[in-house]
Amino acid sequence: SRFLHVPMGNFKFRVKSEDYAPMLSDWVLSGTENATFILKKGGAVAGKAIYSATREPASNVAILARTGIFREEQRKETSADGAFAFSNLRDTDIQLAIDSESLTLAKEPEAIKLAPQQNIDGIEIEIDKGGIVSGLVRDAATNKGVRNARIQLYTESRGGGTIRTSKDATTDEDGLYTIAGLPSGSYTIYVSEAEGYISEDYNKRQIISVTTGQSVEDIDFTLDAGTSIAGRVVDDADQPVPQARVNVAMKRGGRWANAETDLNGLFTVMGVAISPDLFVRAEKDGLVSKPVGPLDTSSAPVEGVTITMTKEASIAGIVVDEGGQPVPRAQVIPYPVKKDNQGFGSPVERTNEKGEFKLGRLAEGEYQLQAVVGDGGWSQNPNKEVIRIAAGEAKTGVRVLADGAG
Repeated sequence: SRFLHVPMGNFKFRVKSEDYAPMLSDWVLSGTENATFILKKGGAVAGKAIYSATREPASNVAILARTGIFREEQRKETSADGAFAFSNLRDTDIQLAIDSESLTLAKEPEAIKLAPQQNIDGIEIEIDKGGIVSGLVRDAATNKGVRNARIQLYTESRGGGTIRTSKDATTDEDGLYTIAGLPSGSYTIYVSEAEGYISEDYNKRQIISVTTGQSVEDIDFTLDAGTSIAGRVVDDADQPVPQARVNVAMKRGGRWANAETDLNGLFTVMGVAISPDLFVRAEKDGLVSKPVGPLDTSSAPVEGVTITMTKEASIAGIVVDEGGQPVPRAQVIPYPVKKDNQGFGSPVERTNEKGEFKLGRLAEGEYQLQAVVGDGGWSQNPNKEVIRIAAGEAKTGVRVLADGAG
């Protein structure tokens, strides 16, 4: 097969076939011809699921066999006697789990270390009725329930027999939610999304304790609708830009509120925080804008904002060390000289195996680049060279010295 229109860079391929174990390839550079992937027969894992309290078989329960590689998993349903069997598994650590709205594992099974084409039988997993968490999400002004708010819950502590868990739910028409099938443990729970409400408000978190087979009720959240920013997005010919994503952020950064423009380029972003230093920016494939602001919502909603979008610019080149050798897999960060990103951050790209990179989604302006080796964080320390790009320009041939080199 052939993959067309692949961007410059290095890629790994996940290859699957019904009769073979899945595989994850080594890094392959875009443009490579005649790449070969060799599939092998896999191993097998079989066993039985039982209820921990009665020791009776747990039938019709979805068992998952996970490898932790690109969310790779197999799914099997237990038979009447609780039996399950997986075949053609990758030779790696296999973690068993269940997928159920109301049930949970009584204890987390140890990872199964599967050798190439090895068959392991006699695995037993114990299942319990899970704990339940419920509550209400309400509007601070009206005290009415907020519908379609998304509730996220995840394990707060690890170790000591705690089963790592993450679940979510969406509130109904009355703002009510229920999350079931939870193992015993301590959890963080919060509203992760609520359209039209202040993100800083709905992201406040609670820590709760849950016990299998029991219910925890009245875990409620109160949200503030905040204010709004409205306006129009146009291109450099003053024509409306439909279906552009408009984001609002504070100067110091943080979570964003957003909305999409209509056919006339008009937008209204709801759930905006009350602040004197807000900025707006628009995004759409091939087009970019600079942040507009500061906007002050302290006394009233802001209207009549105009955001102008231009063709995105790009910077391409190579990252080298102090000896002039290419640095693969380095992170490349562009910093606007005028520091006008205003809470939105900068696009970050990695070099390929030849040390080459291409930064897109850039607005016209002056930039300084920084290259960081490895996967960790960094403090701002760009190269001194200032790179000027015009709207739509594709700058090439840029040479960047990696951090710690020279």
